[in-house]
Amino acid sequence: MIEFCGKEDSTKVMQFINDFWKKDHILATSKEMFDYQYYDQTAGRYNMIISKDDNNELECVLGFIPTSRFNKALVEKNIIWLSLWKSREDASNPFIGIMVYSFLRQNYEHSFIATNGMSAIAEQLYEHLGFEVQSLYHLYIANPTIDDFKIAHNPKFSNNNAGLLFELELVDSVEIQSISRHETTCYKDSTYLINKYLNHPHYVYSFFNIPEEDLIIVCREIIIKNRKVLRIIDFYGRPSSLIRVSKSLEFFIIKNNYEYVDILISTDISSSVQSKFILNNTDSTTIIPNYFEPFDSRNVEIKFAMHPKLMEGYFVTKGDGDQDRPSLVKERNI
Repeated sequence: MIEFCGKEDSTKVMQFINDFWKKDHILATSKEMFDYQYYDQTAGRYNMIISKDDNNELECVLGFIPTSRFNKALVEKNIIWLSLWKSREDASNPFIGIMVYSFLRQNYEHSFIATNGMSAIAEQLYEHLGFEVQSLYHLYIANPTIDDFKIAHNPKFSNNNAGLLFELELVDSVEIQSISRHETTCYKDSTYLINKYLNHPHYVYSFFNIPEEDLIIVCREIIIKNRKVLRIIDFYGRPSSLIRVSKSLEFFIIKNNYEYVDILISTDISSSVQSKFILNNTDSTTIIPNYFEPFDSRNVEIKFAMHPKLMEGYFVTKGDGDQDRPSLVKERNI
């Protein structure tokens, strides 16, 4: 039997995650995080498809995060972000995972289906299902006043002379306001960003609100080795606006003693002569880490996939799907 996950099945799903996905995974141990990521209050059920065998035991789960989860106004161009897709190895039907995926496609309104972050095996599966797979660009701006980096290794610096347009300040919240709605970013808006990040149960996010550029940037600070970095997790606006404020971002990290600010994004914003961002390749001698729970000092390639094709005008970031999900329940900063 394939169906949406009801409230009565949440405990079973969390146990399934612990037994068949990863022991002590945060989604198996934190009901608060599980509900935040998957519970649909309007529908009174979870954004998860489950399959049960003849003994009423779970044999497959497929979690998904629709963009409309954080703003119902986005339902007309809804994107489904797949996450946590797992079948039991002893499932009664070897194709149950595909059947569960087909059930989701047929029974949930959407414009596109996507996923963010995948293994090499999963990449082959998504390509087989007709998804277009690409890698996120990892870009950064390093603090030129630091000469003994502890988190980054051997960072490079931009030589361009971009002008300082604004002095930026991080704020804890942004009032929902009428920011110009960009046709090229109509799958997100300011309401989406606020609802998704301001109410997060474990992470603390901050915002750069730059009305002059019709731009909102969502950031998260990470502290490790008595040093701190600033990660851009998501944004609303145009990538060209990120380029124009890159000098302002550099000024901000210098002023506040961050090692660097970085972003994972589906378009390269380092090629413009105005940009202070540096593109880091996974095989580079420069290391800009991506994993912090636990800390892993290496470059990591993050791939994303979309079906039936990559959406024109949608800029994938680390915040899409469940890529910026905590792994350690008790810790916000390391």
